[in-house]
Amino acid sequence: MQNNSQDKNQEFLEEYFAQVRRTFTYLLIWGILVVLNAYASGNAHIVPSFLYGLVASFIYFFLLTSRLEKSSKMAEPIEAVAHIQKGSSIRFLFVVVVLVVAAKIPQLEFLAVTIGVFSWKVVVMLQTVFSLIPMIISGYKKL
Repeated sequence: MQNNSQDKNQEFLEEYFAQVRRTFTYLLIWGILVVLNAYASGNAHIVPSFLYGLVASFIYFFLLTSRLEKSSKMAEPIEAVAHIQKGSSIRFLFVVVVLVVAAKIPQLEFLAVTIGVFSWKVVVMLQTVFSLIPMIISGYKKL
């Protein structure tokens, strides 16, 4: 019984890390598409600002996933919840610092930085939508 539980936990972690790698890959692709679009539309001046925000987005998502991975290995649920809550505060403070720095540096376009910072949310939302579309279509076919 213990071995079966360990196998399921290992399988879950493998799928979790595969999903994290996919999200990082999609975040990179998103960044490349936004940068190419900025150059193509004559808005190359926003690229450094967007990249600053995008790097922050990568860091934010890394902090999020590493916290979740560590908390999933904790034996006590109360300890895991406290660990996640502490991480949430740290990530919030990180975003605030990034945006305050962006507001203070005149060479940075604040909107471009903000879009870069929250790019991970856009990517995760798009992943969710694209993963639900086949399920919705197959559900309608059954009707």
